[in-house]
Amino acid sequence: MNRSVAGVVRTGLGQAAAFTTLPWVQQQVRRTLGMDTYPGTLNLVVGREEIAEWGALSLQPGLPMAPERPGECAARCYPVLACVPGRAPVTAGILVPEVPGYAPDQIEVLAAVPLRQLLRVADGDMVMLRTVPVPALRAALFDVDGTLVNSIAGYRLAAQRAVEPYGWSVSQGAVSAAMNFGEPFWDLVVPPESRGDLELIAKLRRDTLAHWPAILADSVLLYPETGAMLATLKAAGVRLGICTASHGESFLPLEQSGLLDLFDQVVTAKDVTHRKPDPEGLLLCLDRMGVAAAESAYIGDTVADVRASHAAGLYAVGMLTGAGDSALLSAAGAHRLLADLRYLPELLLGSRQMTPSRDSVEISAGL
Repeated sequence: MNRSVAGVVRTGLGQAAAFTTLPWVQQQVRRTLGMDTYPGTLNLVVGREEIAEWGALSLQPGLPMAPERPGECAARCYPVLACVPGRAPVTAGILVPEVPGYAPDQIEVLAAVPLRQLLRVADGDMVMLRTVPVPALRAALFDVDGTLVNSIAGYRLAAQRAVEPYGWSVSQGAVSAAMNFGEPFWDLVVPPESRGDLELIAKLRRDTLAHWPAILADSVLLYPETGAMLATLKAAGVRLGICTASHGESFLPLEQSGLLDLFDQVVTAKDVTHRKPDPEGLLLCLDRMGVAAAESAYIGDTVADVRASHAAGLYAVGMLTGAGDSALLSAAGAHRLLADLRYLPELLLGSRQMTPSRDSVEISAGL
């Protein structure tokens, strides 16, 4: 069930900063919410008109956080989007400590980013928290690079080998900026005086592609649990698709493992005019599959993936396995973040057993 609750920002006592930096807390927040937590929490106070809604939400089981040692404070989390009018929603989580006498009108909000700064709020401002239940799912669409295969480091290495004769280097920041925000990759690598040399840029592209087959064969692999994850979703009746901004250069591990055959549709850069974050590829894939966006999720590792999901109307799952980190993906407003593919069936299918069907699949909508 979708729920929302609003609260007024209030400066806290500062105790959450110490709690959120404990190693076991950071580990479990990453496991449950997919976040590398920013120290502290945003404190909200719920008014009388919202207290019943907050009470109903907080009575739900949530995602448990168990301490390492007896006597330490257990807690539970609720994934949400933090919303302020005129600002993009931010991925966040409500933290409820399991302590006696915890104030019934207080909400502590975790995030991978400084929420006050990103939402531009101060004491007295209102923040809306919306839960992010997974829809009744019929299809799951996947990005490939950085999501199903560990090819991003390989792309960087291929480009590095192409620029080495010129004494240049390819930074991780250049790769991240290109993949997350669509910035021109070679403009981020070559010196300013060479950026207008179209012949040079064309040569660098050719040389990069020439290095790619050896790197692909030597070091590009499926992420662990990819096969088991896809098989679980398929067995539950979820239809699978691929939507990638590449031309399929890194499909080899999927082909060699036989996993490419599990996908009903594959859309690459060859099929579209506009790259992500434009939703063209996602909408084309859904159209070919005959599935509505509201019944689908898109799983990717970049800001561009999350933005394309929102533009197409899909449930956006941000993976921490590739070019985007939890801060970038949170600021983009992913519905959920995951640190590892092994957790994806748990998220998308919930705890309810599903009956395979071509027409409909029901899942637990949980929080």
